[in-house]
Amino acid sequence: MVRLPPLMQAVRLNTDGTQMVANVAVPQATGDEVLIQVFSSSMDGTDLEQIHGRHTITATGDITQGHEYAGRVVAIGDSVTAFSSGDRVTGPFGVHCGSCTYCSRGQTNLCLNQTVFGFGRDGAWAEYLLAPERVLTLLPEPLSFDDGALLCCTVPTILRAMDRSPITPDDHVAVFGLGQMGLTAVMEASTWQVRLP
Repeated sequence: MVRLPPLMQAVRLNTDGTQMVANVAVPQATGDEVLIQVFSSSMDGTDLEQIHGRHTITATGDITQGHEYAGRVVAIGDSVTAFSSGDRVTGPFGVHCGSCTYCSRGQTNLCLNQTVFGFGRDGAWAEYLLAPERVLTLLPEPLSFDDGALLCCTVPTILRAMDRSPITPDDHVAVFGLGQMGLTAVMEASTWQVRLP
């Protein structure tokens, strides 16, 4: 069993819109919860919009930011069965409820009651992150924690965009903005014809 400190550092967004690094209590894993020591957490455009007040957060108080993450399990709740201490994990940007109409059909991405890390619940810009077992997945050993943090939003967003696009092999593609999303889109577009039937 890992001995955890009582406090951790976290990047907090305050209700008045200011941002600061603060010492907060390390969360405790109970029930179906998994405590992750965060080794990598990235930033995307949504985080910037949140910082600049252009994206609404649902939290009513100060909140730890960050919704793209990867790390190592350090503690588990009593009912957790899929993970154990030492496992490398990553997961989606939010937590689905598991009981709404969409969740009952397996369409958890459309959950009516989803809470998002860093917006409706404390996120991953901290030393530790608490997440329900049902949203996490093992991070394959060849992938780094940095790669794992990008799996949450970047890869699914770009793959969905490419799948829904009308492009075909030999088309020209313009990508506007070369942040993590843009660069991933460039990489995906350059190999797109290999993936087409």
